[in-house]
Amino acid sequence: MLRHWADVVADATRALKISPKNVDALVSRGRAYQATGQEKKAKVDAQAAAASDSSNEAAKALLESFEPKKPIAGLGGMSLDKPSKAASKKGSADADAEEEARKKQAAQILAARQEAEARRQAQQRSWGPPVTVKAVAGADVRTFVVPTMIAHKDLMTALQKKFPDTSAFTVRYSAPDGTLKNVNSRHDFATAVAAAQSGENKGKFILIIARAISVTSCFIFWLFWLFWLSYVWAI
Repeated sequence: MLRHWADVVADATRALKISPKNVDALVSRGRAYQATGQEKKAKVDAQAAAASDSSNEAAKALLESFEPKKPIAGLGGMSLDKPSKAASKKGSADADAEEEARKKQAAQILAARQEAEARRQAQQRSWGPPVTVKAVAGADVRTFVVPTMIAHKDLMTALQKKFPDTSAFTVRYSAPDGTLKNVNSRHDFATAVAAAQSGENKGKFILIIARAISVTSCFIFWLFWLFWLSYVWAI
């Protein structure tokens, strides 16, 4: 409800910037101020609305709501009217409670985001710092970034995405002595990272994809194999 009245105030204020004597905007904003316990601002808008159009019923009703009411004599001369200050205090208390709830919700959202960021950073630390991989498959060269402690399965998945036309390959890395060594596990990959960081291009290393078989090559190979089997059986 507080947000609703805040929207009414904002809309009416924008209208009054264009037309300062807009009676409807003054009345709407005055009612919103009154509903949220801002009596002084509400009365100022009510007076301005009545001054702009003294015959406007809504403006007159809003202004009259601020006039002290005459007590209605009841039994023993007691007034039956409730004091307006009590209603004002209640409206102000409700507004304060709603604002406090909003602040609490915002604090909870912030805490959840901070916790998620902390988990992400902890997971990243467990994976090790990111490293750049330069992958070579024949004449095709691709570069991408992975965590130092990436699992071998995840590494193969990343390579498969980089080389979608390659159905099978053997992954090797270039050792400091120039030899090519297989990468078959997470430990092998960590060794490749260490070898690259000790070389000239510190922080980068090359994965050479040897014996790559494209999808087309696989299809031709299997056709040849089936033809050869058919020939043998025919003999």
